[in-house]
Order: sequence, then structure tokens, then C-alpha cells
Amino acid sequence: MPSAPRVPSPVASSGEATPAPSAAPLARGRELTALLYQDRLDQLWEAFLPSARAQWGDLSAFKAYRATGLETYGAETSVLNEAVIEDGDVTSYARTVTFAGDPGNAWTLKFSLDDQGDVSHFEIVPADMQAPQ
Repeated sequence: MPSAPRVPSPVASSGEATPAPSAAPLARGRELTALLYQDRLDQLWEAFLPSARAQWGDLSAFKAYRATGLETYGAETSVLNEAVIEDGDVTSYARTVTFAGDPGNAWTLKFSLDDQGDVSHFEIVPADMQAPQ
């Protein structure tokens, strides 16, 4: 998992990542990705609903997940695709990328969002594991 995005940061200059009901899913997904890549994990964790937090249990486990991913895969090197996926009442931001430590494979970051821009599900999976869009 990367440490710095290769695209301009969508995070407001105030440095605050506050979910807004009117936030567009694409912009919100980019904002959440920037928090991940900038290791602003406390702020990212605050945006996670209990369903998203459940796979780690607590913030320290999530931080360990991020540290391991960064050590293993390195920084994001390219964005291959970004999409907003509507599936029933679930809206997700999907970002397919390559990482420096695994340049031959594409990975998809997926944030499923509620109507307030909070995260109900988060995953990073090999791109070939994603359902066709």
C-alpha cells in the first residue's frame, strides 16, 4: 500500500477530511485515498463505520495493516482506472492502480460509502478479483 498519490491531492488545504452529505462519491473516494496514502489513518478511521472497522477490530490493527502493505507493495505508481459503482443502495469508489513493489499487477482499492460519505466497507484486492464493471 502506497505512501503518496501520483495524482493531485483532493484533500482541502485546511487538512480536514470532514464527510459532507453532498460530497460527490468520486471526490470523497479520492479524499479517503489521500488520507490512506498520507498515513492520516486516525482521520480515515473516523470515517469508517463499525462494519468497515470490524475486519481490523481497532485502529492499531488497521495501522499495522497499512504499515505491512506499504512495506510489501510500496507507493502507488499509476492509476489505471477510477469509477463510482452504484449497486442497489450501495455507492462505491473503486480505484485500480499499480504499486512500486508489484508493478506487474493491478490492485483495486474500494471504499463503499453511505449517503453521508462514511465508509461501510474498505478493501484492497487484486484487480482481477473485482466484478466486471
